Formats: sequence, structure tokens, C-alpha cells
Amino acid sequence: MSAGAILLWIVLPYVSVTIFVAGHVWRYRHDQFGWTSRSTQLLESRLLAWGSPLFHYGALAAIGGHVLGILIPPSATNAVGIHEHTYHLIAAIEARLNEKRQTFELAIDPADGAGLSWLYRHSEVLSKGMREDGLLGVMVRADAEKAARVRAKFGI
Repeated sequence: MSAGAILLWIVLPYVSVTIFVAGHVWRYRHDQFGWTSRSTQLLESRLLAWGSPLFHYGALAAIGGHVLGILIPPSATNAVGIHEHTYHLIAAIEARLNEKRQTFELAIDPADGAGLSWLYRHSEVLSKGMREDGLLGVMVRADAEKAARVRAKFGI
């Protein structure tokens, strides 16, 4: 192994984790109550109030998927009949299928049952929930053609 590879893959991760832990210990001892989400005004914007949690949930899901991929040994997938080549093939197919799909959020009237039914028939509804403004927030995913139809129907 070269000196650069040792520095990059062995030394640097330990230095980064040490700085991370030491920084948190220092912050806890010296400035425990100084940092809040209000001080950064991160959630003050209406769009960021929705976007920031969604971004972080997505990041956690991606990290969780990678952690599970690392923790599940190849012998476990082989035992259930999924060999490494098949595992990677399935992942590549899924990535290719979702490559051109678009995800977006709609705000519709909760009384618009026909509109919600139309969404279920013409797109993949990922989540829905009441918003503070009284509208129903619906997260949908669709391919380009269906996404255009959803946008046209709901005026976005």
C-alpha cells in the first residue's frame, strides 16, 4: 500500500472521527445551549420547513440502505438464492427504472376525493398528510408523461 493510500483510507477516517467527537464534547461543555434550529433560521422559510426534513429522511434512508448492504453478508443472500451477480443486477434494474421518474408534492383540498383517486390511478402516491394550512399534502412519483398530466390537472 502506498503512503497516500494509507493516509487517505486509514489515518484520515480516524482523524475525522476524533475531531467530530472532540468537537461535540467541547461544544457540550462550553456552548451547550447556544446552537438551536431557531438561531440558524433554517426552518423559518415555508419551503425549507418541508424540504429540510424530507431531505434528511431521504439521506437517512440512503445511509440506512448502504449500512444494510454492508451488514448483510453475501452468504445470507446466497442462502436465499440471491447470488451477488443477481443482487447487483436487481439494483441496476431498479436504478434504471427510476431514473426518469419525477417526485413532487401537491397540495390539494381534502374534500377532493376524485382528485386523490385520480392521483392513485395515474401516479405512485408515496405519502399524504394534512398540512398546517388545511390542505392535504400528497407526495407522488410518476414518469415524465404522467408527471406532465398530474401537473396539468393540479396546476403546478
